[in-house]
Amino acid sequence: MHVPAGGADRQPTMDRHSLYEAAVQDAEQLCAFLERLHGAGPSRLGEDCCGTALLARTFVARAPGRDAVALDLDPVVLARACAPGVVRVHGDLRANLELPTCDLVHLGNFSVGYLRTRAELLGYLDRTRRRLAPGGVLTLDTYGGARAYQRGVIERRRVLRDGSVVEARFERVECDPLRARVVDHLHLRRRLGAAVLDDHPRAFIYEWRLWTPMELVEAVEEAGFAGWRWHAELGSGRAGVSGADLDEEWVVLMEVSRGPT
Repeated sequence: MHVPAGGADRQPTMDRHSLYEAAVQDAEQLCAFLERLHGAGPSRLGEDCCGTALLARTFVARAPGRDAVALDLDPVVLARACAPGVVRVHGDLRANLELPTCDLVHLGNFSVGYLRTRAELLGYLDRTRRRLAPGGVLTLDTYGGARAYQRGVIERRRVLRDGSVVEARFERVECDPLRARVVDHLHLRRRLGAAVLDDHPRAFIYEWRLWTPMELVEAVEEAGFAGWRWHAELGSGRAGVSGADLDEEWVVLMEVSRGPT
């Protein structure tokens, strides 16, 4: 794409939250996947640690009669989640909050890692199970593999409709396997040709407890959920995933079923 002299300067800028939505999230694909998991026409979604609540906003927009509950600790970013049908809740997922019953609850962006102790994890799972309607589903994601505690960078590029390219660099900067702690930085940049339109080094800094899949399985069973499955490559159409399908670095989504009663 040819950019006239000074053309890059006239491009609208994007802040770190807009770049995150563009480079990292695919809310349409995730919504379609969650709807298939539920299988019975879910009408209310809870998005925990929602950020700008792109998933909640997308869920409401996909079908009439829907609503969503968007929960986040940051009131500034929560202000961006304003949309018809989306109820915004300023609060901490570790707290005993009064939240509406939902058909689906999603805890994404590896945010289960903010639950740093087993007591916090079990408390969240118990509250969420009681919050789900019969037949409801909780989903959460995590990452791992042989290189999960090694410093390094994972890069992703996505081309936007205007021809600009968003570059996301996910950098592991601190790793402590004895304490199951990691510190990750997400760097975001947008280019048009050779011109840098937006640059947000360390746009987001994450300090997580890195739960193993087996620890999560034990916790959801103790919290009284009816069943669980693991998924990867959400757009592939595969029903699930096993350990034999994973390589040295992987991201998986856990589907947790409340049960019929």
